[in-house]
Order: sequence, then C-alpha cells, then structure tokens
Amino acid sequence: MMMMNKSWTLAAAVAVLLVAAMASTTSAIEVAVRSGVLESTASSASVSSASASASASASASASASASASASASAYAAGSASSADEHKSSLTAASPLEEQRVPVRTTPLVVNVARQMAERYFLDAEPVLAACCHLVVGDPLRAVQTLMQGHQLELALALSTTLNIQFTDDVLRAIARRCERLGMWSEAVECLRKARVHTSDLEMLIARYNGRVSYEEFASANGLRSRAAYKADADALAARASTLPDKIRLIQLLTAAREHQRAATLGLEATNTLLSQSTWSVDDLAAILQPLGSIDVVSLPEHDRCQVLMFWSYLGALRSTYLGYTDVVAHFFAAVRHLAKRANVSFPLSDAVLTLQEASYFMTASPSRARTLLRELLKQPNLSEECRAGAQSMERLLQSGHLQVRLKARGHNVIIPSASTLPSGSRRRYPSRSIVSNRPVQGARFVLEDRRSSMTIAEAIMYARVCPFSPLHTGVKINPF
Repeated sequence: MMMMNKSWTLAAAVAVLLVAAMASTTSAIEVAVRSGVLESTASSASVSSASASASASASASASASASASASASAYAAGSASSADEHKSSLTAASPLEEQRVPVRTTPLVVNVARQMAERYFLDAEPVLAACCHLVVGDPLRAVQTLMQGHQLELALALSTTLNIQFTDDVLRAIARRCERLGMWSEAVECLRKARVHTSDLEMLIARYNGRVSYEEFASANGLRSRAAYKADADALAARASTLPDKIRLIQLLTAAREHQRAATLGLEATNTLLSQSTWSVDDLAAILQPLGSIDVVSLPEHDRCQVLMFWSYLGALRSTYLGYTDVVAHFFAAVRHLAKRANVSFPLSDAVLTLQEASYFMTASPSRARTLLRELLKQPNLSEECRAGAQSMERLLQSGHLQVRLKARGHNVIIPSASTLPSGSRRRYPSRSIVSNRPVQGARFVLEDRRSSMTIAEAIMYARVCPFSPLHTGVKINPF
C-alpha cells in the first residue's frame, strides 16, 4: 500500500505538469501551487535546510562552529524568507483569472501540435505526445495517447485531475495491473468507479486467487459469496430461454466457479449464434466474455480447444476493428489450428474466414490481401457466393481506389515508452515473436513455456482482445 501511494503521488505530480502544459508559464506555476506540489516542495526544502543547520551546529566544536552555525542559520533564514516571498508573489498574482493569456489554438497550431504528437508517439515518447495534445486543449486525445503508450497511471491521474468522463477503459486497465500485482482490493475499488461494473466485478471474483480465502476477501470488500451466485444461477437455469437470460446465467455460473457448466452452456450458445444467418459481434462478445475468466486448463481437451477457438475468432474480429495488424493473422490461423486439434468444424467455413482476413488486409497490407485472394480462388470447391466476393475484392485492389483509405486510416497501435530503444540482448540472445515472427527488439514478454516470447506491444494488444496465451494452453496472460 505504501508503494502504491508513492507511485500514485508521483503520477499525480506528473499529471499536474501535463495539465500545466496547456497554459502559460504563470498559469503552470499557479496550477502547481494550487495542487500543493510546490508547497510540499518548499516546506520540505526549508525543513531539510533547518535540520541540516541544526545537526551541523550540534556536532561541531564550540570554538570552530560559531561562524559556521551563524552562516548556516543565515542561509536557512534566507532560504525560508526567499521561499515565503516567492510563494506570496505567486499567491498575489494568481487571483485575477481574467488576466491570463490563453493559447491561441488556430487550425495551423492544432495541425502542428498533432504532427509533433504523432512524431513523439512513434518515437515511443507518449508523455511528450500527450503534452502536445494538451497544449491545444485536447485532453481526451492526450488520455488516449497515454493509454496507447501504456502509461496507465498517468492516464488515470490526468483524467481524474481534469474530470474527464467516460474513462472506463482506463479504470479496467488499472484494475488488470492491480490484479497482476496481487492488489485485489485496489482492483475492486477501480472497477467500482466505472459506470458499468457489475459484470467486471463478477469476472474478477471468478479469477480471484489471492493469499487470503475468498470469504475473507469478499467480507472485506463488500462482495457476494460464491454460494449466493450459485443459488441465483440454479434459480435462473430453470427459466433461461432467451439469449440475454443465457448470458446472465453464464455470468452467474462463472462467478460461482462452476467452470464446466459455464463452458458447456457458453459453447452451446456460441454455436447456435454463429449458425444463424445474422448475428452481431456484441452478442458473441457477451457470451464469451465470462468464459475468459474460467479455469480453462481444468476443462476436457475437447471443450478447452473449442473455448480457445471461439476466443481466437473473437480476438480476430476485435483486432481488425482496433487496427492491431501485428496480431490479426495469428488469430485467424489459430482458429483453423484449434478446429483441427479439437476435431470439430467451425460454424463458419474456411473460405469465409479467408474473406474476412483479406478484407482487413486490403487496407492494412494489400500485398497480403492479394496473396490470400489468389489462394482462395484456386480452391476447386469454392461456393459461387465466396468466389464472387473474392473476385470483387480483387478488382477493387487492382483499381487503386484504396489509396485514399490507406492514407486516411488511423493508427491505433500500442507503442509503450522506450520500446524503440535498442537492446544488447537482441545480438546475444536473438528471438522471434511467436505472434508476428519478427525479431523482438528491446524488452520482451516471455510466455508460460519460458522459451516463447513476443514484444511488450504485441502482448498488450493481444491481451486487450483475448485473455488467453498464444500458445493455446489455456493459461491467461496479463502484461498490464
């Protein structure tokens, strides 16, 4: 708790400096004074100087310390008086809010600031990029940049300081970090601050493996017992017929740690949903989200592979939506691999999966899209509908009309701080990412077999769309 408080104080201080970047120099000092940063610094400086002079005068001899203690006392008095004068001058200059000179945010200034922010972000300096957004009064984009740079504490401190709404993603990411550090009570506190947190708390209950028993943990944090969740699940099971009722039943069974029952019901609902002519990704995510918190390793091999297969497909859809190009191909390949390993047929055909993968790479990597479409059109038993779709996509690639979409496509990749710095381990112990098959630069995220690894950025992107390890063992990863 002491370490958490210190880190939060540091994050809050840096957040204050980020806020100060929006105003002039006088406004920046005023923000720091009102937040108590300069007051604590001045008081600590005066106390340290006074204690230093006192110890010096006490330890010196009587004959030699007269002049030294006098000079030290004069220096301490001068420091204290100068600090008081500086503070009083700041306080006297701060009441007139209307005399501040605001930053003129013309379209040219905004454009330059955003270009500088993009350059800083691509150089793995998200804090400086966030400052560029704050200068032109764009705090939402600043928080988003800090999240993409994996500066979670700063993102939370900045959103709290500026009272930015709709920061549920920040709170969930901080809760995941608290969970990784074993700070389960703090994770509960973060989730309760979110607007919609009931299902997130129930999934946290299902994943809890702290030092104390769950009964003590639930009593200390005001959570329900697992027996209560099981009783609610048994009562709902008799009348669950619609999809929302089945989703709620899966959530209750997951919180009660009824892993096998939750997996069986979830797999049945997922197969039924994907077999329909029309379905939504939101419904698929609502079914699979609770299954991401159960102990998949304890399930039978057949059920385990199916859970991982459906989660890989959901991860593919999510990563294509978010633009996580580095992990998209891995997820589509995992769906095919897990279907063969479980000896089951995926509800969607392989041709449909290839079309979905190629449709994303049409804007992300046209050369890869052409390769996928050529291989798909070579299949002899391809349906007429899939063949027509592949030919239409191929003509669109040849027309060149996608160049505008390529330039207009925004970047949503994760670039953690200092991730572009070179590392000596790359030459001594070279390794390739299991996800993208590219050389791992800088720090790496080691998986459960202690041999496979991927970059920190790939691990964060992977964990944001799928909680399970890319080794398909059922083990969960948490790089937050």
